[in-house]
Amino acid sequence: MAAEAQIPTSSLYELFSSQDAVRAAVMREVTDRMGQRLAAMPADLSGQQWARAALRGLLPLNPQPRQEVIATLYIGALGLHNPDLRAAWRLADDAVRETCRRALDAMGPDGGQAQQDQLHVVIDRLARQVVMHDHQRSPDRAIAVLDRMLPA
Repeated sequence: MAAEAQIPTSSLYELFSSQDAVRAAVMREVTDRMGQRLAAMPADLSGQQWARAALRGLLPLNPQPRQEVIATLYIGALGLHNPDLRAAWRLADDAVRETCRRALDAMGPDGGQAQQDQLHVVIDRLARQVVMHDHQRSPDRAIAVLDRMLPA
């Protein structure tokens, strides 16, 4: 956050009341960026194309989403013991869940709650695996797994 604003890290503590306030702001920014990526998708995509592009946009396939997934994992882990950070993490988690719901709706009428939950879990797991297996597995594997799960 400090690097993007081109300010020293110490300046963040003048702008925010605590490290947790910085972390909560990071999660709001992550959530905003996910929404911006969805809004920037071409309007002429079919439902199936839109769904695949939206779901791929949740995966850490380039540096910016990668940093967002790392922040989400880190702050999510801290949220296990901190209700305020858990609430901040939930913003991003809810955005991922909503994207999964919208993707399933775009693909057709068969997307029930169970399918939404399954897709959300798959996206979360693939994102974590891409980050944690950084140089051991190609991100193309995550795309292939996702594509196999989605209707043709």
